Parts: sequence; structure tokens; C-alpha cells
Amino acid sequence: MARRPANLCDALEALVGALYLDGGLESVWTRLEPWFAREAETILAAESYLDAKSRFQEWVQAETGITPTYRIVGDSGPDHAKTFIAQVLLGERVVGEGVGSSKRAAEQAAAQAALAALGDG
Repeated sequence: MARRPANLCDALEALVGALYLDGGLESVWTRLEPWFAREAETILAAESYLDAKSRFQEWVQAETGITPTYRIVGDSGPDHAKTFIAQVLLGERVVGEGVGSSKRAAEQAAAQAALAALGDG
């Protein structure tokens, strides 16, 4: 079975609902809080709640004080299935390039490439 996020969300919602109907809010909290606490620690430690653009911007501003800029430098494909190419720049210097099925995805890929190239990804 595919692990689609929507299916996982539906399953979690059903679990929470069943726990609530069976034992009330206290039952939900008692059973799920330890799991959520562990997951929250992992997420916070890895800063995985931040997307690549956010991580890159925070890192660059802390190191240099410069705000990165993004530009779309190309696209290809039919309108219903376009692919975009984005670059991330520090000043005039291109530090990463990425490809994605949307402008946002291409910018995320460019930021991830820049993080990897500059040693923080």
C-alpha cells in the first residue's frame, strides 16, 4: 500500500477519533503525547520544519548578512507540465541552481543545491 500523506492523515484522524470516543480527551493525550513529544524533539533538533529556502536564508544571513535572491532563468515543456529552472544568488554570484515542476519547487531545489555546495546542507 502506498504511504500517501493524505492516507496517513486520515488514519491518524481515525485513531484520534476512536481514542476520544472510547476514553475522552485524557485518553487521547495519554496515548499520543509521548509519541508526539519524541517526534517533536526529532523535528526541532534537525530543524526539518524549515524548508530549504528558509534554512538557506537563515544560514546566509547569519554568516554574511546578505539576503539571497532568486530568479527563474528558464522553463520548458507544455503549459500543463512545465519545468522551471531557478538560480539563487548572493549579490551577483550564482550559488545554486535547481529544477522543479513549479517556480517554488525550482527555488527550493536551488536553495538545497546552494546549501550542499556551501557546506550546510
